[in-house]
Parts: sequence; structure tokens; C-alpha cells
Amino acid sequence: MNGALTVKDEIQGMIDSLPERALYALRPLILDAFTNTPDEDDILSDGEMKLLEQCRKDWKETPESFISIAEYKKRRGLDNNA
Repeated sequence: MNGALTVKDEIQGMIDSLPERALYALRPLILDAFTNTPDEDDILSDGEMKLLEQCRKDWKETPESFISIAEYKKRRGLDNNA
């Protein structure tokens, strides 16, 4: 039996022996583990990270050089509220 299967079996055994009230306490922890596991697509490359850092720096130093999404859409003729 491989290591991952052993861990799954061990955890399943623990869950099977827990009283129902304990399962309600455990549920948020399990859901958090699933939602906070990054997908490979969610991990930024070094180049993307540098670009993000530069954008944050630019925003901090010259916020007036940025426009809102609403203004961008308006300028591009994409504003549905016009």
C-alpha cells in the first residue's frame, strides 16, 4: 500500500469513529484545506510576480495615473450605462 493511501485510510478511520457533533467542527477545517490548496494555474510565475510588484509600486507612487474599470469601459465605448 502506498503512503497516500495509508494516510487516506487513517483519516477515514478517524472520521468514522468521530461523533456527529465533532464532524460539524471538522467540516470547516476540511473545506478550508480544499479551498486554500492552490492550483498550478493559480501560482504566479517569477515574471508575473515582478509585474505585479511593479504595478503595486506604481499605484502607490502615482495613483493618479490609473483609471477605474468604469472609466476604462467608458473610454472604450463599452459602458452599458451610457
